[in-house]
Amino acid sequence: MKVENKFADICIAFTIITVLSSFFKVGTVSHLHLSYRFAVTAIGIGSMYIFEYLEHWPLRYVEILHYGISMGMVFLFAWVTGIIIEPVDPNGYRDLFFNYTTIYVIASIAYEIKMRSDIAKQNRLLMEISNQD
Repeated sequence: MKVENKFADICIAFTIITVLSSFFKVGTVSHLHLSYRFAVTAIGIGSMYIFEYLEHWPLRYVEILHYGISMGMVFLFAWVTGIIIEPVDPNGYRDLFFNYTTIYVIASIAYEIKMRSDIAKQNRLLMEISNQD
């Protein structure tokens, strides 16, 4: 995948998350908060590209591995920014966990539905090809 495609995916996800959270008035909106949200979105979406390198592994294992690594990166980001820029709210890690996990579960379900749909489509094409013989 090209870097431009990855950046576009990050921007699309960031925009959707920001619009939805603004609609539901989740959290306070400031420039720093938006920068943090963008960084967490970039970690989540950017890290999804490890799936390309683990195609031969069962999807469930890749999802669990990916979730653990990306959640750890998000917590590390919060910890580092808490030391350097602004202390993390007492409920910050809990909120990060619930928000990231919710989005991750939704994205995983959508990804699995798409994968199953693609597999079904490929199977239909194979059946059509084999029936033509």
